[in-house]
Amino acid sequence: MITKWTKLTLAVGACFLFMLTACSKNPSAPSAPKEQKFAEAAGQTGAEIFRSVQTLEQLQQAMQGPEAFGKVELPAVGNLTSSKNLLAKHMQPFHLHAGEISPRVHNLNKANGDSLIFERHWTDPASGISYHARITYDSATGLAVLTVIAYDFPVTSVTSRDSARVVVNTNFTLADTTDDVVQRLDLRKDYRAGYRLRYEEGTLIPDAYEPGAAPNGGIIDARKGFGAGQDTLAASYHLEYHEGAGGNLSASARFEDGTNYSANVTFTETIVIFRANFRDGSTELTQVTKSNEHAFEFSKARTFAPGADPVSIDEEGKFVFNPGDSSASADFVRETLRLNGTKERCELHANETRQNGFRRITVSASNSNGTNFNWTLQEGADKNRVEGNASNEEGQYILFNADFYAEGSADLHLEVYASKTAYDNGEKPIFVADLHYRPDGSGSGRVTSQEGVETFVFGAEGMAR
Repeated sequence: MITKWTKLTLAVGACFLFMLTACSKNPSAPSAPKEQKFAEAAGQTGAEIFRSVQTLEQLQQAMQGPEAFGKVELPAVGNLTSSKNLLAKHMQPFHLHAGEISPRVHNLNKANGDSLIFERHWTDPASGISYHARITYDSATGLAVLTVIAYDFPVTSVTSRDSARVVVNTNFTLADTTDDVVQRLDLRKDYRAGYRLRYEEGTLIPDAYEPGAAPNGGIIDARKGFGAGQDTLAASYHLEYHEGAGGNLSASARFEDGTNYSANVTFTETIVIFRANFRDGSTELTQVTKSNEHAFEFSKARTFAPGADPVSIDEEGKFVFNPGDSSASADFVRETLRLNGTKERCELHANETRQNGFRRITVSASNSNGTNFNWTLQEGADKNRVEGNASNEEGQYILFNADFYAEGSADLHLEVYASKTAYDNGEKPIFVADLHYRPDGSGSGRVTSQEGVETFVFGAEGMAR
């Protein structure tokens, strides 16, 4: 029985699951110099906030250990934590007919191999959905294979076809369903034209488990194809976790413009390694090492594509967890190498507490150029909420709030005032920006000012284009 699974934080999405949702088309870049300046300021401010949240979430996931893989949601098959219910659900049709088909195997011998022992076609009168079910049995192995295909879905449904294939080890006792276990589950769902996805499919191979219990791990391979007009063409995933032996999750995606994305996370009891190759040519490597039972040290290196500014960002620090009250603290330093060879240094301190089972993190950051950030992250059931303020090199005062989602994307709202005094006096902001981030740090934005409204895009390094 899996008893140590804990809630997976947003770091998984931030590292490699962004292809769970399709990316939108890029809007046009701003043209006027003043609007370009606003866009650049918004991009740089947002990048600071986004990177800081990503780092803290990566540390949170590392603290949870390999068991965090149990909550990773993958196409078609879901996650390992809920696999007990999933397996039981798809064995139900087999168990429903077990008594009926049991007598049919008496005349089979080991030389028969897979033999068809049950087949049925029917239509559900309530929904109008048609079904085709068949069961084969191999008397040499005791394995039964149940295949169920559903089709003729109502025109209001986005689903056009739904299928499941279940390999059941019957222990050579078809009539006795209490000793049955699933060895393999294949699921696929096809969608109608016009939907954002063309299909989702996945295979779950659970580790050996006792009948009626839950597997302690397993392997999941999953894929999804995206519909016409989407920026993402296809994505694939491979998850492997075995209790006591660590875990590994890899993901890859192909995009309409010919670019690719790949990422991998490997867990052991003492080390977590994140690797990612982003579609713009940038790379990331993060390593978290468990120095003792409740303390971690980490390093993170992000190298951007040739010609980008910044060139690279390096982070290192420590994270300490207090099991007594579930609080935690983190101190880390970020060093940014600019295209002109100069370096910028940012020091961050974070404190984490728990309220009603959810994390609350307060962060203060100071930069070598005199700017600073202060913000709070409140964890929620579906998303994390960030609220805070900052100052920039021009002495402007910035208010911001953001929502960070489970697959790693974020929506950030910025209000930039001439100064803190201007804000206190009730003056209107110089400009307002709304930014949408993909988990790799790239995205799109909109700036609203007296000059009008302009849209722009930015790369993973935060540069407006």
